[in-house]
Amino acid sequence: MADPDWREFELLIARIEQWLGPKGAEVKSPDKLPDRVTGELREVDASIRFRVGSAPVLVTVECRDRTKVQDVRWIEEIASKRDSVGAARTIAVSSSGFTDPARKKAKALGIELRTTNEITEGVAAQWARNVKIAFVLICWNLISLELRAEGAPPGNAASGSFPPDVAAAFQKNPPDAQIGVDRRSNKPLTVRSVVDYAIGQLPDFTGNLGPGNPPLRKIINLRFQPGAFRFFTEKGERDLQEMNVTVDVWLTCESAPPPKVVRYDSIESTILEVAQTEFKVEPDRKLTLLYSQTPPADAPDPPNTDDQPKPGLGC
Repeated sequence: MADPDWREFELLIARIEQWLGPKGAEVKSPDKLPDRVTGELREVDASIRFRVGSAPVLVTVECRDRTKVQDVRWIEEIASKRDSVGAARTIAVSSSGFTDPARKKAKALGIELRTTNEITEGVAAQWARNVKIAFVLICWNLISLELRAEGAPPGNAASGSFPPDVAAAFQKNPPDAQIGVDRRSNKPLTVRSVVDYAIGQLPDFTGNLGPGNPPLRKIINLRFQPGAFRFFTEKGERDLQEMNVTVDVWLTCESAPPPKVVRYDSIESTILEVAQTEFKVEPDRKLTLLYSQTPPADAPDPPNTDDQPKPGLGC
């Protein structure tokens, strides 16, 4: 199911603020923060965490994508929430702007105001339309999976089958079913996470495969440190020692659709003009790309491409 328009707006603002934020800043959207008095969790549209020296800093972001101009009441509400969760600053973003009294109240209460406007004409819009972006996607299909428990003899598959609920989820959606737990991060262990890890670790994973070529069959063997990963069996969780995954791998080339170009303004001036494009890489997964003529302040200088080798894959 696609995100509603208001949620897409929140995600866009979170991405822009992460772009503009200091290097290493952690942005989460949405986020739930404890009230300093009641201890209850208060939801904010986005949070930004970073450090200044040894001191942690929390900034919250609240968004409204509505046709009505935002008034004093909303400013007072988010100022109260800012104080309740102990944020250093709060940024209020409206797609429809603010009333004059709301601007005065925000200045008095220390709320940063931002507005957005979609751009269809002008230099930024023309520049974004002239940028052509294509992606080479690594696609794969699961053929087989074998797990070996810690201490099991070589060649022995996982001791015990998956529990019924895990087996049902695996049959329905093998790549994304949770088959265990990554104990290092306490995140779900899935076939997709394992294959994605292998793609990142194996430089020759795709070999000489190019877009349009027939699939290659790959057998991935991964060994794990004791206790790092656990997988689910009918007899309980077991330490994962070894995993053998067989997949068919192929490449596809996709062109990005036309972007949406947005101007991000403070009350005084334009902060950033940014383009966003996204497309589905799978029925339930999408890739979002944000780009601009103006790079982040701490971005490294681009390499001199005159002497760079040209990519071997063409679209």
